[in-house]
Amino acid sequence: AALEEQQLLQGDGVYNAHFGDSIGSLGDIDDDGFPDVAIGAPNENDYHGAVYIYHGDANGIVSKYSMRISGQKINPILRMFGQSISGGVDMDGNAYP
Repeated sequence: AALEEQQLLQGDGVYNAHFGDSIGSLGDIDDDGFPDVAIGAPNENDYHGAVYIYHGDANGIVSKYSMRISGQKINPILRMFGQSISGGVDMDGNAYP
């Protein structure tokens, strides 16, 4: 059996953020032909949480996130944002997830 090279994704590297507690496939949200993913960090920012969006490319997943969505910026009382992620759903019927 051969070992495969692994890729490290870290978000902002915040201590005890629980980055990676949830991962969701988003489909191809940027319409470039490659799948994109969301990774949750529910304990980040004093348990307000965050979700990181990573785009795919021909080599896999781009190691630098393209967007960080802060739970506190959505609603200051929101807690543990990013604990669970579900994606890839076409909510508006435009043929994009």
